[in-house]
Amino acid sequence: MRFLDNFDFSNGQLPPWLAPLVSLTRPMATTLTAMIIPVGAASCGVVAAFSRDRALAMAEASGAFMQGVPEPLYYLVGIITTGYFGAKTAEAIKAPRPVGGSSPERPAEDEDMPPPPVDTAPRSRKP
Repeated sequence: MRFLDNFDFSNGQLPPWLAPLVSLTRPMATTLTAMIIPVGAASCGVVAAFSRDRALAMAEASGAFMQGVPEPLYYLVGIITTGYFGAKTAEAIKAPRPVGGSSPERPAEDEDMPPPPVDTAPRSRKP
């Protein structure tokens, strides 16, 4: 692990290149965990378009795999995923309104700014 010895995090600061990666790990892990079953089902559907027998074999293998997963693990993944996305939704709902009270998609018109230029170039007419 000599590679990790090159980094000194004793000051509590992350290197600039590492901070975005760290902030992405939780949402990516939660989303990928929640997507295991839908992606598996979609892949089985794509295979079914080409080979019915292979799709049935995939479905049987997936069912056997799912039978081997302990039931409390389903609850754990469901609670973590629901909690994470619920917290993100609550965060978005409770977020303060943007400055000027308008949506970021439609910024407020600033009265001090001149209107945008209008294209007055002559247009060619096709007969």
